[in-house]
Amino acid sequence: MEKITVYKDNQPIEEIPLTTEANAQYRFGRSLENEIIVQDQKASRHHCLLLKREGKYFIKDLGSTNGTFLNEKQLPPQVETPLQNGDVARIGSHHYHFTLPSLSLTMVGQEAVQPSLTDKELPPTLVDPEAIDFSFEEFFQEMGAHLLISYEGKRELYALEQKEITIGRSDENDIVISHSSISGHHAVFRLIGSCFELEDLRSTNGTVVNGQLIHKTRLSSPSLISFGDAVCLYTTKEANTKKHREQLEKTAKLLLKAGLINKKKWKQILSDPNLTLRDLGEDLILNNVLTIVLWHKILIGETKILEEASSTKIEKKLFLALTLFFLLLGTLFVGLYLIKNADNSIRNLYQKARNEWKLTKKEPLRAEDHFQSSLQAFDKALKNIKITLIKESIQSLLSEETTSQLKKKIEQEKAKMTLDYAKFLISKGRAKEAIKILSFLFQKSKKKKTKTALFREAVLLINNHYWKEFQKLERSQTSLQNKAKALIPIVYPEDTDELTNYYSSKDIEHFLVYKKSLRKLAQIYISLALEYLIQEKINATENLCNQANSLLAKLPPSTDPKKEIIQCISLACEIYRQSQDHGVPELKQKAVKQFQKIWQKIQPKLSAIPQKEFRAALERMHRFVQQFLRKPS
Repeated sequence: MEKITVYKDNQPIEEIPLTTEANAQYRFGRSLENEIIVQDQKASRHHCLLLKREGKYFIKDLGSTNGTFLNEKQLPPQVETPLQNGDVARIGSHHYHFTLPSLSLTMVGQEAVQPSLTDKELPPTLVDPEAIDFSFEEFFQEMGAHLLISYEGKRELYALEQKEITIGRSDENDIVISHSSISGHHAVFRLIGSCFELEDLRSTNGTVVNGQLIHKTRLSSPSLISFGDAVCLYTTKEANTKKHREQLEKTAKLLLKAGLINKKKWKQILSDPNLTLRDLGEDLILNNVLTIVLWHKILIGETKILEEASSTKIEKKLFLALTLFFLLLGTLFVGLYLIKNADNSIRNLYQKARNEWKLTKKEPLRAEDHFQSSLQAFDKALKNIKITLIKESIQSLLSEETTSQLKKKIEQEKAKMTLDYAKFLISKGRAKEAIKILSFLFQKSKKKKTKTALFREAVLLINNHYWKEFQKLERSQTSLQNKAKALIPIVYPEDTDELTNYYSSKDIEHFLVYKKSLRKLAQIYISLALEYLIQEKINATENLCNQANSLLAKLPPSTDPKKEIIQCISLACEIYRQSQDHGVPELKQKAVKQFQKIWQKIQPKLSAIPQKEFRAALERMHRFVQQFLRKPS
């Protein structure tokens, strides 16, 4: 089957079958319009074109930015270049291996370079199929001569199916080996009778067959051949007899013991009745599992090297097993020693934290220093417990308590000490610092979804502080603006005030001070909005209404008419705007109807509002609106 195998980073990623029709074309490129899409940054939108004409293949670069390479040689743009079986085209980091068995001199492998149709006239067997002597074609198939070549990490497999095949560095040869140690025309294979004869063409580095430098010799299978630094293996087709099958299974077993194949591969070999020893060797060599020299030794019966590798593998496994055992044993003893030391270190830190805590009462003048030292010791002890990744089963062997029990005790003691520290800070007028250190209790409660007695005590402590501040504010005779400034820290706590933040969003019904602060601040914003409305500062009025609405949205529903008052103020702003020169009469009438409807709803509740000034401001707003109602639209 004719196909293209796509490789990236030496790994096959896709296989593309080619059509069996005589004429076809495939466009390569980054664009989705192409038949073969190249997902590579160096590929152009329309990079190159693969043509099939009367069964022959040609490749043409379409003027791409980074060029198209065939067998690592850059193709000239807009010029058709013929392809042979085994050719490799490269676009960026993608390699495209062409498998074209319909062409003669088949190469099965990764890289092959064949002379182009313009460079040299092909042998009759490649040009005119009708001129082929059928007996020769049948003979080549029966003989099945292969030449496996290895040089510079490359592996190439050729089928020898011509009476004469030249080999060398020049592109004029039938088989091209692009290496400096190979002469331009190095050697030639000639079919003499029923076997191939190899003749050296006075090459610089000579030709060696089975360790002997030769000028001309008849080849037998298997033969190890060296052309300069290129190592080759010549083999012919072997009969699939019981004897050959036994030899294949024996070799596969030795390869398995030596670690050169895995059990899956070994089972595949045994389950394939058509597999021959040569097929196995070629597969392993082309996949870089074996070298040609090693496989040649196996074929001629020198299996001692595999037996030695097998015994070495067993010795290595035994050595690794013993090494791992002693390593684990050593790690266990070291671990036990470190665990014991870590256990003692944690207990020492815990005791130090408790001692520093006791000193806060004995030395009140240095109480803050002792609180901080105690907090640091508690934190360090808890951190060491996290770092010592110990299983409780091991830990229980070394102490009376497990790690989790010790951690729980330290956390409880730290919580009590933290609460004492917070009380001390609040007594000094440093409420923000107190809230910050109480975040430890908040995080613990949030994680476990429980409220301990200490946690409730912490909440009560903060509640009392804010309640005192709120009462001071209520009694003060300061302006509305100053009262708003004082309430904002309670309503909008800083990020560090995690306890306040938690109650302001998750548990509002328990945080009474917060609710009172919200209502008070909303009322202040409404009062200021009424003042700005009378002064015709419409933008400032609407801004305050929006802020008051956002505050009231955080409170549970109530009979308080504040929301209706805010709606009246917003409608009054709209009536004012539409009463100006560029107003829209229809919009004004609509706003007036809504205003009157809401005003009738809240008017009975005005007498219940305790603040006389607030009631008076509402009456002024009503008169303000009536003033604009008398203006013609």
